[in-house]
Amino acid sequence: RGNHRTHRRTRGLEHALPEPQSGLAAGITVGAKRSLGEKLTQDFRSVSLMHIIVLSGYNITIVIAGVFYLFARFSHRARFCMSVAVAVFFAVMTGFASSSLRAALMAVIALSGPLSGRLYAPMRALAVVAAAMLAWNPLLLVYDPGFQLSVIAAAGLLSLAPIFASRLRWIRRPSLREIVATTLGAQIAVTPLLLYQNGVFSLVSLPANFLVLAVVPLAMLMSAIASVSGLLMGPIAIVVGFPAYVLLSY
Repeated sequence: RGNHRTHRRTRGLEHALPEPQSGLAAGITVGAKRSLGEKLTQDFRSVSLMHIIVLSGYNITIVIAGVFYLFARFSHRARFCMSVAVAVFFAVMTGFASSSLRAALMAVIALSGPLSGRLYAPMRALAVVAAAMLAWNPLLLVYDPGFQLSVIAAAGLLSLAPIFASRLRWIRRPSLREIVATTLGAQIAVTPLLLYQNGVFSLVSLPANFLVLAVVPLAMLMSAIASVSGLLMGPIAIVVGFPAYVLLSY
């Protein structure tokens, strides 16, 4: 059923957007990176941008934050239930891919903290989730690069990003400072593994991430709107999808 919904969403994007924009939209909204084609996928891999076209913690966090914003007037319990449903939905959409499953489980733990009256310790949650996934399938540790990159990138975000953020006070805008700090933390953490896996060190990975991450939330929203319009509006979907086209082309 998850694959069927993914195909429907992809068909909606194909009606609203041309290639390769529709393929990129499918990647950032439902994690369908195969839609990009081998050449463009390799380009994203070469500049260390693959994490935006798999349903990682970053994408899921964006959507959950949107849920909390849209339903701010609802009770915390209601928002918790809706956010958990979103996290589980995204995990199902990817066929429980290791990176999305890890992100979804951590999101559920984080969201349940306020309801249970406990503080959320993200590094401890990461350790518990990683251990649980390995207990279920120990082969992830050796044969699943997505699991390896996801866990290491999350550890880098949690341990290194705060250090960089404290050193980047000269960046006045908090949102921009957060993007720079998280990018540095994640990229430094995963670089040794990427070198081991691919033998490629990208000199443009940091500036590429700085330039891209700022527009990913809006691109995800516009892509979702384009997908729905592609399924429901016929030829008019091209007009509705134009903002998504502009962002995805960028």
